[in-house]
Amino acid sequence: DFVIILTPYVAARGDDAGNAGRGQNDVSSQASARFLAGFLQERYRGDPAAAISNYRAAVQLDPGNRAAQEALDRLQRSQAILEARFRGTRRR
Repeated sequence: DFVIILTPYVAARGDDAGNAGRGQNDVSSQASARFLAGFLQERYRGDPAAAISNYRAAVQLDPGNRAAQEALDRLQRSQAILEARFRGTRRR
C-alpha cells in the first residue's frame, strides 16, 4: 500500500532532520507530502474522503499550494454533486 509506505518514510525523514531544516521548507515538505497522500488516496485507493482530508491539510499547511487547492475544490464539488443526486433519488 503506497500511503502506508509513504507515511513512515516522511515521518522518519522529519525525525532524522532534528531541528535543522525546520521552518518554511519543512512546512512546504509536509504540505507536499499531504498533497501526494491525497493524490494516492484519490487515484489508487478510490477514497475521496481521505483524499479531501489530505488535500485540506496540504492547503492549511501551505495556502499558496495551487495544486492542492484545485484538487480540494474539484473533489468537494464532485462530492456535493453526488450527494445532491443521492438525495434526489431517495425522495422519489
